[in-house]
Amino acid sequence: MNNVALCKKRGWTVGTILEGTESYKDYSHTDRLLITALGEESILARHLPHNPEAHWESGREHPWTLEHRDWHAVAAPWPMPERSPR
Repeated sequence: MNNVALCKKRGWTVGTILEGTESYKDYSHTDRLLITALGEESILARHLPHNPEAHWESGREHPWTLEHRDWHAVAAPWPMPERSPR
């Protein structure tokens, strides 16, 4: 199944935020993506950085594959950390 067929099967459309973790022997890494376009076989997405202070909207969209992780939809880019009063 190609990336777009997977998105359609799971109900993911433009604007959906996905989270997926890639695991290695001694390490794992989680990413979040914002789907920006669905083509015939490929998706475009913008990587959402872990740092919520970063202005992720200035990032460029890139083709992404959904093959190497178990992706699921999430509600927000990343949880906002508690801020200490100034």
